[in-house]
Amino acid sequence: MSFVAANLPPSAYALFQQAQKAPPLWPSVVKESYRVGIHDLNKLTDVAFHVHHPERKGRDIASGESLLIKEWKGYKETIRSWMPASKSTSSKSTSSKPPSAEPTSSKPSGPSLLELLREVDTWSLGRSLEQTLHLYRFKEFLIRALDCKVVDDSYYQFSYFDAMGRERSCSEKHSVSSVNRGTRMQYAARNFQRVAEDCTTVGEVAKRLVQIESIVACHTFVLVRWAHQSAGTGDGSLSAYTEMKYLRELVSLARRSYPESIYSVYKESLEMTLSNAG
Repeated sequence: MSFVAANLPPSAYALFQQAQKAPPLWPSVVKESYRVGIHDLNKLTDVAFHVHHPERKGRDIASGESLLIKEWKGYKETIRSWMPASKSTSSKSTSSKPPSAEPTSSKPSGPSLLELLREVDTWSLGRSLEQTLHLYRFKEFLIRALDCKVVDDSYYQFSYFDAMGRERSCSEKHSVSSVNRGTRMQYAARNFQRVAEDCTTVGEVAKRLVQIESIVACHTFVLVRWAHQSAGTGDGSLSAYTEMKYLRELVSLARRSYPESIYSVYKESLEMTLSNAG
């Protein structure tokens, strides 16, 4: 039977439609589908597959489409790892002692920061589709960093000067006449670990995730604000401005495959800004 997205529960279908425009959001669709009652692994895998292949219009994979079969199986294994483990073993009593009789040292420690971060649902955190996508990518980048993958979490700090020549922090909302880049780098993964090291719940980790991503985004998008405002002044090409040099550097970092840069989170936004301003 072919896949019909409209048959998904309403909340899952709404996310499915959004994710077809931004495929990296597919885990949110699968998890919402599971939350609202779809627990069959194959059906959840179909959801993930068809998010990435709207051109198929729900058509099943044929036996000869080996690459697509391999892709489908890849989603299945990923989703399988998210599904709750069987509680049959853990539910069996292994001791007649009451809980209070167990020595304190034998109690298992709580989940690690990495485990809590994996459980954060970024779909519920963003105020827009763009921010939701950035938060999802930022989370996945941090997971790779905490999982000891080779990544580059360094980012520049930017301030700007307004029309009156006063220096402002990136978070202030004024006209941006020029942008100043600091010489001291910051490190997103390290800063996240620092602020989230004492967190014990998924909700607490989610707040820290939003906090650090907002800081990195602030220092990134001040250049985007400058480019948008400067492009409307009618002064011709912006290619010779120092700010354009900064922007080209960030785009280059965003495109770099190894080591992956934190700027890859904002790749499309940076590329579009450079193209429009160039």
